[in-house]
Amino acid sequence: MNSFNKPSLLNFEGNTSENLRRLKHYTLQYCIYLTASGSEKKDDTVKIAISLNFAGKDTFEVFNTFQFPSDDEKKVNKVLEQFEWYCNPGKNSLLETPILADNARLK
Repeated sequence: MNSFNKPSLLNFEGNTSENLRRLKHYTLQYCIYLTASGSEKKDDTVKIAISLNFAGKDTFEVFNTFQFPSDDEKKVNKVLEQFEWYCNPGKNSLLETPILADNARLK
């Protein structure tokens, strides 16, 4: 396993769009590593462990904040989805609606 380039550490500092860009770059590096090392055939729990090991301590701390339904924490695609959501949580339309209504009244 040591003969292949390993994915770089993940960093979640900065704005969300930059974090999402870094996550996508990391995910690509991670997939290339899994293929090159033959690890893509291993169980998802092993793939998750490989990813968390390469991504670094901060990423592991973020992972520990995730709440998964049932056995989703053992599925690599669900873990990656959680990281994507963490980097880009989206907009809260419930909070934005009253603001839009208030702005309409001011006009």
